[in-house]
Amino acid sequence: MCAGRHGRRARGVTLVELAIGVVLVAALLGVTYKVFSYITNARKRGSVDLQELQGARFAINHLRRDFRCATPFIPKSATLTQKAKAFEMPIVDAKTFTKGDSTIPVLVSPAELHFHRQMYDTPDLTTSPVLEEVNYHIDEARNCLIRTTAGRELAFPGIRNVKFELYGHPLDPGVPMLLVTLTVDADPSKGAKTPDLEITSTLSSSVINQNIHQRSWNRLYY
Repeated sequence: MCAGRHGRRARGVTLVELAIGVVLVAALLGVTYKVFSYITNARKRGSVDLQELQGARFAINHLRRDFRCATPFIPKSATLTQKAKAFEMPIVDAKTFTKGDSTIPVLVSPAELHFHRQMYDTPDLTTSPVLEEVNYHIDEARNCLIRTTAGRELAFPGIRNVKFELYGHPLDPGVPMLLVTLTVDADPSKGAKTPDLEITSTLSSSVINQNIHQRSWNRLYY
């Protein structure tokens, strides 16, 4: 009986088995760490995307508000021919504009938008709408969209590129429309050159559209 008990003596853990156990635990911890890091980075990336998306929407809202009141600049000294031309072509490609004209239409180029907008807080007893000059362009050095008016700048950070396109309304080609595409740098730390996120919006001017369909409004400039 005693010999049997000594024959079935408890078997200890060998060094090889201990080493294998350590390797397995280390591999499991490594996989767990990678999964945790991936989830954490994905959540951070999603947070950055959301913040940059909100910034782009803020810029689009400014563009929409400004462009809703966009109008050609027509001084009182302009001739009747110049006034008629400005109302017939209120928005033009910047490449076709000649600076010799006293009137200035809304100027659209792929990377810049320049126009005058009507101010709603026009003082009393004025016979002509008060206009404000507005410009939108990309500042590559600061990696942002810049809105300039009355010598003041408003920066929209995180917007790496912008594209302005002019086209006619599908239902009425006489109604000019503006297509705006903003390229958002969703992860500036990586310095990626490929577009991370694009936001597109269509803008129109109620003032210009009113001028096209209601010529009686033109008397304000005469």
